[in-house]
Amino acid sequence: MDTQKITSELIASGLTQQALADLVPCAQSTIAAYLAGTRGARPSKFMGDRLEQLHAERCGPNAPLRRSTDVEPDPGRAGRTPPNAERMLTLSAQPPPE
Repeated sequence: MDTQKITSELIASGLTQQALADLVPCAQSTIAAYLAGTRGARPSKFMGDRLEQLHAERCGPNAPLRRSTDVEPDPGRAGRTPPNAERMLTLSAQPPPE
């Protein structure tokens, strides 16, 4: 199994690294290492089977063609401002110290 090829094709199907990690499940850093080819020469049976299953579902001959632009935005992050945004605005409105 070529985990680098499988992982890169899954990413090309429209998944982000984090979304793929959530589906496997594993850490996003594991997916990044597979993409870089620094890990994955001998994945666990579970990991290998799951990647192959996802690849068959999303990249198989009957899978719909998807582009990264087709992915819906994460509703948990849409419109969210950083927790310290108000403080940042307050600090930027103050004159510089003399």
